[in-house]
Amino acid sequence: MYRCSRVVLTAHRASISLSSRRTLKYTINTTDPFSLTGTGQSKQTVVVLKGHLNSKLVGRQMTFRVNLTGPPPWGFRICGGRDFKRTLTVSKVHEGGRARDAGLRAGDVILEINGQDTGAMLNVEAQNKIKINEDQLCLLIERW
Repeated sequence: MYRCSRVVLTAHRASISLSSRRTLKYTINTTDPFSLTGTGQSKQTVVVLKGHLNSKLVGRQMTFRVNLTGPPPWGFRICGGRDFKRTLTVSKVHEGGRARDAGLRAGDVILEINGQDTGAMLNVEAQNKIKINEDQLCLLIERW
């Protein structure tokens, strides 16, 4: 058993660095984005990680993209923004919504909306940027 020291996620791949200085490469299952399957560098042992990749599992912060395809509603609410002096955060994810299906969770910090940084956005600006999208919404998310 190795302790995980770093996780890097991209659209379809995950790289997990272990305390043993080994790095495992995984392919993300497109039907269940929170299941990773694959082999380590030795290619002898197949490792399956089930469950959500969050701080309880990896102990580190992760940044990844969530792509939602339309039409709206997207199925989540936000709070925070420059006017509230808080980071823009997902406050609620509705059961059965597109956001839940894509893996978004309450507490996720939204760093970008369709490539635009949210650091200086007012809450209403962020809401409008989310609502204006008819076909696709791309969020850069930070999760602890």
